[in-house]
Amino acid sequence: WKPKEDVFLVPYSQKDGKKTGDAKQKGDNREKWDLRKGTKVMITGGRYENDVASIVGKDNQGHYRVQLPGEDGITKTMGSWFVEAAVNGDLEQLPLVIYNAELHGDKKGLVRPNDPDVGSLSGYAHAIHDCPHVDAIKEELSQLTVDEAKGILSQAAKSCTWKGCNNKKENWVCLKSRRVLCGRFANKHMVLHNKKATEHHITMGTADLSFWCYGCRSYIHHLTIRPIYDVYNTFHLAKFGEKVAQPFGATG
Repeated sequence: WKPKEDVFLVPYSQKDGKKTGDAKQKGDNREKWDLRKGTKVMITGGRYENDVASIVGKDNQGHYRVQLPGEDGITKTMGSWFVEAAVNGDLEQLPLVIYNAELHGDKKGLVRPNDPDVGSLSGYAHAIHDCPHVDAIKEELSQLTVDEAKGILSQAAKSCTWKGCNNKKENWVCLKSRRVLCGRFANKHMVLHNKKATEHHITMGTADLSFWCYGCRSYIHHLTIRPIYDVYNTFHLAKFGEKVAQPFGATG
């Protein structure tokens, strides 16, 4: 087998994405994980479980863009760090697998564009609609500008700001202090930051613009809490050059 760009050998089942063996397995003992543009994939967990989606390319940071089905299909981001974690066998389950009609059956792939539990593609946690920790940083959230958001995204693309850490793969921003730090799938510096600065609960992933509250230990739905929606809108404008298509409160 000759390696190809965006095609990886991983110790996970093609059927359900669950781990099949030791990460030390080589070659034919591993399954191919094809993340090339145009590949049809099936989501393995969360509210979109069993939906068929498409890889539509990568963003300028190398993260994979995954479009869910339907005319108004949402495009989500799968961080490139998932690849390294998958190759090393560090995940319990792949967030998506290559779709095979014979293996998975005929999927209608009906999209739920405003599903109330839109979270990460991995499905490890659902999104909450009310967070008691937002009010404590409403002032900081309201002061965010597009230029500041662009600066944060630029820093996230360069490296984590923890001393001695040069991680570029999975960086988050603390929405109280504005510090850019790597997440739990990297060197866990945002986790350490939260343990030291206990009031700094709410963070945002700079790759997919998802929100996580350490106080609630859950993703925050970005469309149903006004201050979070406004921050999401600002970062969306800074990252993609346009405002969010979905209006505030669009949950179904």
